[in-house]
Amino acid sequence: MTVPISATSSQEIVLSAVSGGGCLSEDFIRVPAVECRRVELSLRLTRVLCQWQKFELFNGHFVSVTPYKKAERVANLAYLSTQPITVRESAWRWLLASIVIVSGALTTAVIQQGQESALLGIAAVAALVGYVAGRRDRVFFRTRFGGIAVFDLSVGLFQRAQAGRFIALMQERISGAASILPEGDQRYAAEMAEHRRMLAEGWLSQSRYDVAKSRLFARYNR
Repeated sequence: MTVPISATSSQEIVLSAVSGGGCLSEDFIRVPAVECRRVELSLRLTRVLCQWQKFELFNGHFVSVTPYKKAERVANLAYLSTQPITVRESAWRWLLASIVIVSGALTTAVIQQGQESALLGIAAVAALVGYVAGRRDRVFFRTRFGGIAVFDLSVGLFQRAQAGRFIALMQERISGAASILPEGDQRYAAEMAEHRRMLAEGWLSQSRYDVAKSRLFARYNR
């Protein structure tokens, strides 16, 4: 059965109700209950000796995201782009501190203050280690057509191999999950429903939701 799609005056994309009083889009945004999850792969990223982020791929179509000291949220992989955006972050404060400390160590060495110079040298090494450990890649995953970043993985230097395997599998599952969605205009309607779910659950601010809505509406009107 073909379900008609329509755009309201507020530029929402909606699916007309089908028999039984349900809305077709509900079938594509429903998140499985915890007891129904089949976890495929987990990833825990740490930062400064504390849990920073936890991710779990489950049921082939979903990823749970649990930031440090925040509630878990679940993203439907079917609506994500397979091409994330990576931003490199550098801990410049650690590097600057190491340069200053090294300068101090050289100065004290010149004036023959050996003990102080050694302590400063140790501190400089510690600052350099902090700089190396602080360099991170932030990998942002966006919705496919809305183009809104939903979550990101903050990956440290020593976590790249493990995170790379998780990201590669997630990209594979994103491609497969998209195949469950309807085609054409109903595809945009289903993604609009997913953005509304993320807005209601606090994933998206109203302003970011409005941007996604405008982009989806523009695609619908092509």
